[in-house]
Amino acid sequence: MPRRTSLPEPEANGQFVEEQFAFGANVPTELTAPPAKPANPFSREALRLDNNYAALLKTETHQHSIAVDKPPPEVWFRVHPDRNEDGEEFFFDTYLLHLKNGPNRGVYQVAADLLPFLSGEKSLKPTRLALCITRQAELRLWPLRLPGPDGREDDWMSSALAVAEQAKTRWVRLIAGANGYQSQTTSADLPDPIWPTKTFDELLDIAFAKRRIAKDSDPILRQLREGV
Repeated sequence: MPRRTSLPEPEANGQFVEEQFAFGANVPTELTAPPAKPANPFSREALRLDNNYAALLKTETHQHSIAVDKPPPEVWFRVHPDRNEDGEEFFFDTYLLHLKNGPNRGVYQVAADLLPFLSGEKSLKPTRLALCITRQAELRLWPLRLPGPDGREDDWMSSALAVAEQAKTRWVRLIAGANGYQSQTTSADLPDPIWPTKTFDELLDIAFAKRRIAKDSDPILRQLREGV
C-alpha cells in the first residue's frame, strides 16, 4: 500500500500556504530584539554586576611611585626578562648612590657629570636595576650590587644576583640566610605576570622622581664632599 504524504491545507483561493519556520528572516521580532531596559535605572536588576564588570568599567591601574629596594620577604615576585617583545632592555647597569643612614637614606641616581666628584666614595656602587612585580601587580626596582673594579663578589651579592636570575622564570620569595640570600619557590600553578606597558625609561622616571642628584650644590652631595 503506497505511503500517504501529508500536505498543507489550501487557502480559500486554492493556493498552498508555505509553513513558517523560526529562523533567518522569519524569526519573530520578539526573539531577536534586545532585552528591554529596566524601567528603574537604580533597580537591582539594572545595577546588578555581571561576570564582566571589570571590562565594563574599562579600568586600568596606574602606579605613581615605585620603590627602589629589594623585595620584602613576605611577597612572591617575578623579575622581568632581560628584554620585552619589542627588544627593549628591562635592566640597567649603572652607578647608584646607596645611603644607609640618616634622613636621606635610600638609593639615588647621580648625573654623569657629577660622578667624578664622588670618586672613591664607598656609597657609590655599581648596581644592576631589575624590574620586579608582585602577585598584587605592584612594581619595584631591585638595586642589585655588582662587583667593583677589583671584580670581587661577596656572598650577599652573588646570591641576590642568582635569585634575580631564577625569578625571571619562576615566582619566588627572597629570604635572608646566615651568609646570603635564599629563595623559596612554589609548586602552585601560578599565572605569568602581566608587565606594564610603560617603557623602562618611564618607569625609571617614576622611581627616581625625587631621588636624582643633578647639581653640585645638592645638599646630599655637599654632605658627602664637605660634611655640611
